Amino acid sequence: MTQSNFHPQDDEHLKSGLLKANQDFRVCKAVGSQTSKSPCFETVGTAIHLDYCQTLKCLGNKQVEVGAGIIVKDLLAFLDQHQLALPNIGEWHGQTVGGAISTGTHGGSYQHGSMASVVKSITLIDGQGQARIFQENDEDFQHLLPSFGLTGVALSYIIQCEASFNINLQRRVLKFKDYLPRLLNPEGAEFQAAIWLPALDYVLDYSGDRTPTVNHLALSLRETRFNTPTLILDWLSKKLAFRGRDFAGKTWRGRIANLLASWASRVLTSKDYSAHYHHMIAPLHGDAQAILKKRTRNRTPPEGEFAVSLEQAPALIKELRSIFAQNGHYPDRPIGLRPAAAEQGTLFASQGQAAVWVSLFIYPNNPLMEEIPDLLMRYQARQHWGKCSFQPLDKLHLLYPNWDDFKACQVKLDPEGRFINDFAQKLGLVPSRLEEKL
Repeated sequence: MTQSNFHPQDDEHLKSGLLKANQDFRVCKAVGSQTSKSPCFETVGTAIHLDYCQTLKCLGNKQVEVGAGIIVKDLLAFLDQHQLALPNIGEWHGQTVGGAISTGTHGGSYQHGSMASVVKSITLIDGQGQARIFQENDEDFQHLLPSFGLTGVALSYIIQCEASFNINLQRRVLKFKDYLPRLLNPEGAEFQAAIWLPALDYVLDYSGDRTPTVNHLALSLRETRFNTPTLILDWLSKKLAFRGRDFAGKTWRGRIANLLASWASRVLTSKDYSAHYHHMIAPLHGDAQAILKKRTRNRTPPEGEFAVSLEQAPALIKELRSIFAQNGHYPDRPIGLRPAAAEQGTLFASQGQAAVWVSLFIYPNNPLMEEIPDLLMRYQARQHWGKCSFQPLDKLHLLYPNWDDFKACQVKLDPEGRFINDFAQKLGLVPSRLEEKL
């Protein structure tokens, strides 16, 4: 747990604090909303809070300078005032911009990458207290986003926005076999997000495209994907399928289960929505404290989210369904599914290929955890850095071809290892000359 907190008042105060940390051989870590499910920002040293980094400025050419401490919700409100948009946001807008960018927070689209993909320039303070500015054509830029705070304390970013727009969104209930071709089609809807109820064998699909005008006959507010009716149906269907699931209906138990699933799916009716873009793709509201309290109250299982290449996705999904059918072991919540755009960068999950995000909520004592880590490694599924790791941390480097290049950049920007925490050590992101010290 954190031993101390540092709230710098300005850049010079931050620089002096980092220099003192070097003198005292203390580790530091910049933190945002502190809602990451991953331990990537935890530290036993000093947590640096960037509340003062509140820059919001239009620069022309639809570019905006934004401070790392700005809450995404406030950034979106600013963009609304200037008729600008950022289609790369995740489903919750209560995190800081710095946290969202440094962990690779994303939406669901084959056309739009994570929030980090629109960054054109980053200003940071390195491990020696020096201010640095990196542009997207700089050699080391590819290593900085995402980097979960290992390359410096990000102060601000210049992001590329676009003209504001509206979305017509449809919620449809589909049998899994009918949904899968939609998920695997890069030419499909521009914005997509779904939850899969594996024992029910149905999917609740949210898909939408831009529209010049809002449809006032449609709903203007949408619910979150993981809503109460779906959670209840998911739980009940898993109880009925506790010995495995005959999806093909070849047995009497399978046929009865399919009939019950068809009946239960009618609870989830189709809906049409239409509104300003971020009301459609970021429906989860509440500040950081509210989100943390909700997780505690609901005893939310650990969530890992993994990007598997579009080419490999059908085989991974087929193997998951086989596991469910054979032994009746399921994740402890519905499975999230979203498309992922190809992104270039050392630690981006998609690694330059279109991919599919698979989100798994699994308690540690779930028998699935005997199979999931190996499954993810075999299909080279790379994690969302802000969520839990289900694979062995010391094996993750095998999934990133330019891992050593990232380490070289890390050494250059943080030669004394001031930003290295326990998570980084388990990943093997420790310069060899510092291993004995740490």
